[in-house]
Amino acid sequence: MGRREVFSVLFDQFYGPVVRYVERRVHNTAIAEELAAETFEVAWRRLDPDSPPGLPWLYRTAANQILNHRRRLDTTRNVEVALASDGERDDRLDDERMDVVRAIRSLPDREREAIALTYWEGLAPHEVAEVLGCRVDAVWKALSRGRARLRRLLSDGEVTARAR
Repeated sequence: MGRREVFSVLFDQFYGPVVRYVERRVHNTAIAEELAAETFEVAWRRLDPDSPPGLPWLYRTAANQILNHRRRLDTTRNVEVALASDGERDDRLDDERMDVVRAIRSLPDREREAIALTYWEGLAPHEVAEVLGCRVDAVWKALSRGRARLRRLLSDGEVTARAR
């Protein structure tokens, strides 16, 4: 297969999961689709037809696109718009689910990403390690610490109290 055909298969297979991965992090479908497109643009530029990237590489590239996007949101107006759209989304969630969302948001970045990649994206620990750029034992440690923090935050009601 040629470069174009390999890319077409890659795109067809992974575009949906990449958009969902990004959307869970930016909470905006249009922005998620734009960042996913940028992710696949990078994939096209770097594509080796004999060794196409897998989903973990695409997630890592998408994470970099998200970071770039967040850097571009440096004006007060853009931050206010992002917070307002996030608040509208939160209003539609019930209290219990919001406690979980707040608890997850309060986790350190590494723990939050390890949990999201494992439970939402369905990646195996070695794939999570590839996305995060760390060893598998570091993934297991982040998952263990993250789950423990979540249990503590949710059982103590600390998240609900902090939200008030």
